[in-house]
Amino acid sequence: MKRLYDLSFRLLRRNPFKKDWIPARFAGANARRAFAGMTIFLLFSFFLMFHTFGYDNTDKNILIARTIWSDFGSHIPLIRSFSTGDNFDRMMKFQIPEYPLFSGEPIRYHFLFYMVVGLLEKLGLRLDWALNLPSILGFTLLLWGIWSLAFALFQDKKVAFLSIIFFLFNGSLSFLKFFSDHPLSLDTPLDIIRANAFPAFGPWDGGMISAFWNLNIYTNQRHLAVAFAVTLLFIRWVARNSKFEARSTKQIQNSKVQNSKRSGFRIWNLGFVSNFGFCASDLREAVAWGLVIGLFPWFHQPSLLIFAVLLTWYFLAFPLLRKSIFVISLTAALLTLPQLMSIFARHPGLDPGSIFSKLDSGPLRLSEASSLAGMTTMFRSLWFPGYLIFDRLTLPNFLSFWIQNLGLHAILIPVGFFLLPKHAQKILLPALFLFIIGNLFKFSMEIAANHKFFNFALIIGNMISAYMLVTVFINNKVVIPGLTRNPSSFFSLIHWHIISFIGRIGVLVGLVGLLTLSGFIDFFVIANDTKGTLADVGNDQTSSWIAANTPKDAVFLNSSFLYHPASLAGRRIFMGWPYFAWSAGYDTYRRNDEMKVMYESRDPKVFCPLLKQYNISYVTVEDTKGDPNLPMIDLNYFHDSFQPVFKDSEEKIWIYQTSALCP
Repeated sequence: MKRLYDLSFRLLRRNPFKKDWIPARFAGANARRAFAGMTIFLLFSFFLMFHTFGYDNTDKNILIARTIWSDFGSHIPLIRSFSTGDNFDRMMKFQIPEYPLFSGEPIRYHFLFYMVVGLLEKLGLRLDWALNLPSILGFTLLLWGIWSLAFALFQDKKVAFLSIIFFLFNGSLSFLKFFSDHPLSLDTPLDIIRANAFPAFGPWDGGMISAFWNLNIYTNQRHLAVAFAVTLLFIRWVARNSKFEARSTKQIQNSKVQNSKRSGFRIWNLGFVSNFGFCASDLREAVAWGLVIGLFPWFHQPSLLIFAVLLTWYFLAFPLLRKSIFVISLTAALLTLPQLMSIFARHPGLDPGSIFSKLDSGPLRLSEASSLAGMTTMFRSLWFPGYLIFDRLTLPNFLSFWIQNLGLHAILIPVGFFLLPKHAQKILLPALFLFIIGNLFKFSMEIAANHKFFNFALIIGNMISAYMLVTVFINNKVVIPGLTRNPSSFFSLIHWHIISFIGRIGVLVGLVGLLTLSGFIDFFVIANDTKGTLADVGNDQTSSWIAANTPKDAVFLNSSFLYHPASLAGRRIFMGWPYFAWSAGYDTYRRNDEMKVMYESRDPKVFCPLLKQYNISYVTVEDTKGDPNLPMIDLNYFHDSFQPVFKDSEEKIWIYQTSALCP
């Protein structure tokens, strides 16, 4: 077992850039502790992901937890479009993959994570393992990234530990809502353990406390943890390399000469720093980070903006890193621009692209973006102060909103920032910029999507809160009135040391309890969640027939939205649940009108041109009575006029071929 510990530790120490990713003093017993910590992270991640998503291989059912049911209505079709659809084939042909819930349009959503999942399923891995395995690795890496960065900045395991605790258990004031529904009593511990609904779920519950602080966002958005983890490790890289800032220019130059071989490559000075050589190791690291960041338009677009903020600030704050950051930015830009062009590209024959479709000021065409008027229009489209309280933004409401959402962190973070070492202040300051950006601008159709900026900023803020609590209440570096006095004798010295210690620990326990109580309640909501079943290909007649009898690039006009059989089979549908496409910037209003025309019109001269325009191969027909979101389908018209190529045994769904509808 000891050999396993040592081997695991050596693997953890290994960094593609430097060998000192984990401090060398983590030897012997500390190596085993590191292994134990990573094991705990891994086991917790395993529970979190498999508890919310699974697969019944016997009955061929997908098992989806109640708390992730809606979001996975988008993720599963995206995965299947790569595993059993034609999107992976399109990528291999250097063609832009199309959005499976909005046929004919390129994917604007960051799809790279789900493409990897689809590839794993395509290679034979069962769907739950294909999705949960990278999710587990990503969440484990995020936990390790938090620990690693906190320890690197403060060299204190207690700060790193509290940073993890504050991340897992949010500090919002949602526990007040919980206790208003479940008054304090002897049954309170059982009420918490049995909780099955989030106390706060704003903006959808009409309350001020948002739904984006609990772990549910990481079980829903499986790619988010990986993106945040990579970003934290980049900050860790900057923190390590920027320590040279504390040395003199001569020391740095001598260190570079003695410890590195010069490469013939030099980046021009730009007038920012002295003419130090650009080491081969520096170049390799910078290019490697540029390649990683350059994938983020397809991997996680909000994190790309976070990287832009980080790179800009670190370029200004650390002169000796400017060459590296310049190379990182240049490399990332070369990869980023083609991906952004593919995201904003449009299918030939359809409407020209726009940068921000249907934002407040209307569409902004690519040709308009370079003009002054176009830039003004873009800024007005982005300007959206207030975040979730944009419609009732006042200073009292703003303060109330963030106090309710951050709890005691709203005090600890700004106060604790001034207690940080100067180097840590420079490293962590971008969290403030992200907080400001998230409160002033929006970058998608839905303002709630800004929660990613706040989630990441709070990860940083949690470290500041942890540092303040440890500094004040454990390391005893700050005098607390009433807990410290000048003793008059040796015995009074011992007496007051004991009182001070007990008092500090008592206050610390109380504060940590208040900072994590809401998170504990939210955790039990996830732990008590139950899975629903969704019949997959092999169990569902319709999706099985589609998978076996239609080409992978077939397009379906769909008579239902969520988890349509064609989507489960990896085929594209005309328009899935409108929220998914709308939030990504697609024109769902027009498609909704066209869907009604194709289903409700009885004149082939009216609906056939639309079917052909959108390359629709099959039309599904279901009874849509009672659902105002769907077109009114006249079943008798289709049954009397056309012959279906498929109908299920319960006669709930029929499939017609377009060639039969429009001969």
